Amino acid sequence: MQKKSIFIFAVLFFLTACSPKPAVVIDTKPTKHRGYAGETPLQIALDKDAKIMRVEFLPNYETKIMLEQIEESGFMDSWNGLTVSEAIGKDVDAVTGATLTCQSVINTLREDLSKRLKRGEFEQLEKK
Repeated sequence: MQKKSIFIFAVLFFLTACSPKPAVVIDTKPTKHRGYAGETPLQIALDKDAKIMRVEFLPNYETKIMLEQIEESGFMDSWNGLTVSEAIGKDVDAVTGATLTCQSVINTLREDLSKRLKRGEFEQLEKK
C-alpha cells in the first residue's frame, strides 16, 4: 500500500512539474449570476497565446456533490484551448441536475471575459 502511495505521489509531482504554467490567472469578480446556492466565482487560467488552459471553481456555497458532478462531467473543460473570443461565444450544455449552477458558470465566464476583452486586457498576451 505504501509503494502505491509513493508511486501516485511521484506521478502527480511529475505531471505538476511538467505541465505548462499559465501566463495569466483571473479570479472573476462577484456577479449577479447565481447558481443553486449563490454566486459561482471562477478562476480562469490563460496561456501565453491568450487561450484558456482551465476553468475552476473558487470557494462558493454550492454543494460538494453538485460541484463534483459538474467537474466529473467535463463541463469545466468545455472552454479549454479556446481563445477568449471563442470562449465567450461558445454554446455549452448544462449538466443534468445542475442546470442553475452551470448556467451561472457560463454567464459569469462570459460576462467577466467580455468586460476584460473590451478593456483590452488580453492584448499584451496576443502580441507576445
